[in-house]
Amino acid sequence: MKLSIGETISGVVTEIKQVNGIPEEIILSVGGKKKAAIPLTELPEKINGDGQKAVRHLARKYMNRKLIGTIVKTDPLTLSYNNAVKNITTDVKLKVGDEVKATVVWTSKNKAELEYHNIPLYLNASEFGWLKYVDLRSALNRGQKIQVKVINITEDGKVEVSHKMFAPNPWPRYLAKYQTRNQYLARVKSLNKVGIVVSLEPGLDILCAPYPFFDVRVNDDVAVEIVDIDPEHGKMKGFVTALANRA
Repeated sequence: MKLSIGETISGVVTEIKQVNGIPEEIILSVGGKKKAAIPLTELPEKINGDGQKAVRHLARKYMNRKLIGTIVKTDPLTLSYNNAVKNITTDVKLKVGDEVKATVVWTSKNKAELEYHNIPLYLNASEFGWLKYVDLRSALNRGQKIQVKVINITEDGKVEVSHKMFAPNPWPRYLAKYQTRNQYLARVKSLNKVGIVVSLEPGLDILCAPYPFFDVRVNDDVAVEIVDIDPEHGKMKGFVTALANRA
């Protein structure tokens, strides 16, 4: 397979290369025979800090993911993801208001990256649905296709999208099911400075504050009293009143 500078090819990420603990390149397997490198400078994201934490972040985000790249050097084979995306966007034009079906390629708690014809799209948790508190890591799966609307294109070409208008509104059901002052069984998802985040049901996480006088741990089953239900702002509030699974 003869390759030339300026050609766009694709491969699957099989290695994250680091030197002295500093992440350096993403290595792709091209056609199962050739190896190609994408330097971190040729990716759209800026890696904050170095060390194994940054290397592991890259592994979580890119390992076994298919990426495209424009050849900038043939020996060793070196690609630019940024240039490949720029070349694609000259053929596939997106504008604010466009509605497309995109594929989920990576999620964090508050952000997700999707692709549409290899063009990266960015989704914030606040634009996912009707709830203020949502963990995109549990709400979305890699490879899942969702309908989104382009809501902004930044000066540097970053395409921001929203899924909210395509998500079913759960609030009529929540209002019928939950009442303030009632106690409900929930499971602790996380602990933070503000309070305790619990899951009342799949997809419904609420903040409970202040902390109770007793010790609470992640994955504890607890009793929660609902103190406020606010569909307009997409949230409920409560506080933990008892442990439900520990003596």
